[in-house]
Amino acid sequence: MPLAENAVYFFHFVALCLVWPYLPLFLSRYVSEAELGLLLGATRLVGVAASPAWAWLADAKCGRGPIFALSWLCWQLLTPLVLVAARTRVLALVLIARSVFEAPLIPFVDAGVVARASFGAARLYGSLSWGLTAPVAGYVYANYGFAPCVAAAALFACGAAVFAVDVVPAAKTKYDQVHRPSVTTRVLNPFSVDSDDGGAPPAADANPFEIGGLESDDEEEKAEQIDKNINPFEIGGDSDDDEARTAQVEGDLVAFLAASACVGSGFGFVMSFLFVFIVRGLGGAATLCGLALFVECAVEVPVMRAADGLLARHGSKTLVVVVLLLYAARCAGYALLTYFPGRPWLVLLVEPLHGITFALFYTAGVVGAKARMPSDRQTLAQGLFSAAFNGGAGVGAALGGLGVRRIGYRNTFLVFTAGFVVATVAAFVKLVDDRPPEDERRWQRPRDEFEDGDLV
Repeated sequence: MPLAENAVYFFHFVALCLVWPYLPLFLSRYVSEAELGLLLGATRLVGVAASPAWAWLADAKCGRGPIFALSWLCWQLLTPLVLVAARTRVLALVLIARSVFEAPLIPFVDAGVVARASFGAARLYGSLSWGLTAPVAGYVYANYGFAPCVAAAALFACGAAVFAVDVVPAAKTKYDQVHRPSVTTRVLNPFSVDSDDGGAPPAADANPFEIGGLESDDEEEKAEQIDKNINPFEIGGDSDDDEARTAQVEGDLVAFLAASACVGSGFGFVMSFLFVFIVRGLGGAATLCGLALFVECAVEVPVMRAADGLLARHGSKTLVVVVLLLYAARCAGYALLTYFPGRPWLVLLVEPLHGITFALFYTAGVVGAKARMPSDRQTLAQGLFSAAFNGGAGVGAALGGLGVRRIGYRNTFLVFTAGFVVATVAAFVKLVDDRPPEDERRWQRPRDEFEDGDLV
């Protein structure tokens, strides 16, 4: 069991759950909804520039370990300052500085985990810790305020840093520990066939049954047929088609990042205003906010556990389209809740959708970003994914805050619902179908699902 990978997510998400969901509710005491949206939106947009900049610096200059240590230390020092700065004019400066130093933490950990472990299985521990912490954090915030949550978060963040020492430097290795590229990588990424100086695995680890290995004549025929039907980006085709294949790959990368930004916009708006909506819009209490997070994670944990298998079977395009569609349903559900005043507990019926969307998209996003970038730019891949997601979250939070002020919660949620319906159709049309061939999906089923005659 990869102890370090599991533990770093567990401790880090305990620390996040104690602070991040309750920060908008705390700040709403001192600023309006529009100002809150602009503040939180600005901090996320700053992360758009900071995340790839940190990633480039790590890949090209000094490595990930030193940058992670510096960022973590500054992030820890700035978080308690929010308690003091909330009543002053320097609040925006403190929040932006905190966002700059927080930006590389999760992408660096993700890059390390995805290179050496099953991402979904490791990230499961983050979902588990978030769900277990949420009710406790809600109770503490409702009865003792925000300061105890911040203090406890600092302790758990120290635990995450201890295990990150092992995980983060491990991302800077010459070869991926999983030497055979995933199906998604082989379908989407023309750079997955590395040069001798790049990320190709040693010959001793070659798979004799893999395309290009020691196949029989019949197997070579099947390999060529799969090549023509499944992988339009495979290197080694006619040179006249190279430009078209490159353009298609680049177009898919742009579409993938755009879809990530769309999901981020909904995430940024909902998570920035969910607790404010529950308390002010529905008349609930902070304890209900903690229960809402618990319900999210009760669904998220089993879905996250199955996310790797779902991704291997159905590909990242299918998962992203499903996530966008479910976000439309989630926003519509929040709009519907405004017709039931005095029943804030009904929000618990909508929150399971977040557990599904977050688990599926987080796995599809991290692995999909890896598949679409060269092997020597994996930190940059996670940085671009994080930047797209957080950029969308920043725009969503800012526009959501302005929308709430001008047209109210109900109409703002309906506008986001319509936007997600359009985004779902666009993603279905533009993203490349990266589902594996049927014969590969057959081998990804659990043994007890095989039918008679499958094993020969």
